[in-house]
Parts: sequence; structure tokens; C-alpha cells
Amino acid sequence: MTRWTAEELTALSDNDLLGLYDNCVRLGSDEALEILESIRKLLVERDSLAAADSGLKITSPVGKLLIRLVNSPAGVAGAIDATTKGLPALAGIEPMLIDVLGASYSRRQDASTQAGSVIGKMMDRLGHHRTGKKGPMPAGSIAVTAEIYSLHP
Repeated sequence: MTRWTAEELTALSDNDLLGLYDNCVRLGSDEALEILESIRKLLVERDSLAAADSGLKITSPVGKLLIRLVNSPAGVAGAIDATTKGLPALAGIEPMLIDVLGASYSRRQDASTQAGSVIGKMMDRLGHHRTGKKGPMPAGSIAVTAEIYSLHP
């Protein structure tokens, strides 16, 4: 795998960084995971400047990263695990979102609402059904409540 310097990564466009992010996830080597962390930090830093006044947009680099995280194997597993425990699906994913997205994932940025929308699409695709009920999120969560899903209509 190519060694990337901080300067080379900074020079890449957001779309090129997201493409490199996908390649690093696919490769999964120690070196790829190290680059992945640098890409995450760079995207969050860039997006926090743009989102300061308008909130997180799903089409922004961090919004696109949020989509990748929700739909990652760990995100899907977390959502399903939370659902089987009767918790909102977001409860199983939000710790990862907070860890990776940092301050870009906040109530002020409306990120939990965006995450809920992305999770809804993922859960629908997996055959889970919206119950029409919201449940409380665990202590320490950014979101206060979130959608509860069921395997049965």
C-alpha cells in the first residue's frame, strides 16, 4: 500500500479522501487502518468548519462518512443488537459515531437526526419495521430518544 503523508492527504479532495477511505476499509491492514484514522480526522476537521452555522448535511464529507459508518458491518451489528434488546437502533451505533465523528456529531449540528434517517433506511432494507414508537437512549447519548424497530410488522 502507498505511504501517504499528511500533506498528500490534505491535498486530496473530499471525494478522493472518501474513495481512499473505502479502499482502506476494504484492505483492513494495519497500515490501511492508520491511514483511515488520518482520513477520518481530516474529514471531520474540514466539515466542522462548514457545518458551524448550518448543521451537518448528509451530502457533506462527514455526512457521507456517517452513512458509511451506519452501513458498516459494525454499524449494522450494533443496530441489530440494540433492536433485539428493545432499544432504539441508534443506541447500538451512536457510540461509534461519537468516537469517529467527535464534535461533528452533536445535537446542535442535528447529526443525531441525520443518523436516525440513515439508520431508518438501513433497517428498512434489512427487513426491520418501524414501530412508530420512540424509546429513550442510554445515558451519555447525544440523542434523547430514537425510533424503535421490530422484525415483525
